[in-house]
Amino acid sequence: YGSPRVGDTGSYADPSKGLGGGMFWAWNPIEAPRRNAAGDGKMSCINFPTVVAAMLLYQAAPADRVADPAPEKWSNSFGDFVRPHYETKERYLAMAKEIFDWSVDNLAVPETGMVHDNRHGDNVGGHPLLYNQGTFIGAGALLYLATGEQRYLDLAKAGADYSINELSASHGLLPWAHNSRDPYDQGSLEQGVYPAIWAQYMKLLTD
Repeated sequence: YGSPRVGDTGSYADPSKGLGGGMFWAWNPIEAPRRNAAGDGKMSCINFPTVVAAMLLYQAAPADRVADPAPEKWSNSFGDFVRPHYETKERYLAMAKEIFDWSVDNLAVPETGMVHDNRHGDNVGGHPLLYNQGTFIGAGALLYLATGEQRYLDLAKAGADYSINELSASHGLLPWAHNSRDPYDQGSLEQGVYPAIWAQYMKLLTD
């Protein structure tokens, strides 16, 4: 929804506003807020975790919660904004489904379970990263548990299969990324964190 203090337009790429769907990755500093554009970066590392967060909030929200009758309202140079103080259980699930479907269509390869790192406009790319595989798996598993729809489970399993059969095949252990040009190039100080993220969602899937 954006923030009246920052003066930004929010992280949600609302299709009704011509922003194409999904979630923007960038953030806006208070000193220099700007309007998000449809072609701005939309990364897997924000989209699939957004689905996970929405599903956890869906699990926690009271079933009888009604929509906020007095949402916060403000205006700035980018337009008029309305932000509820909380969401309903139904809203969390609806947005999780929407963001997941957009992300599968625009950031993943459903047939193989491979997840791209990022999309800028019509350009999708970046090495498959293990933590993106993990949050893809987690998002699909959580949606399956909530809805019972087989397609969510199938996508989670495809993400797991790609993690093992492709991402890890060159060296028999979990790398942080899959660089097809140099599979042993693991030049990231974050690399230990990525398998830890992946592992928690694999446990969710296997359970």
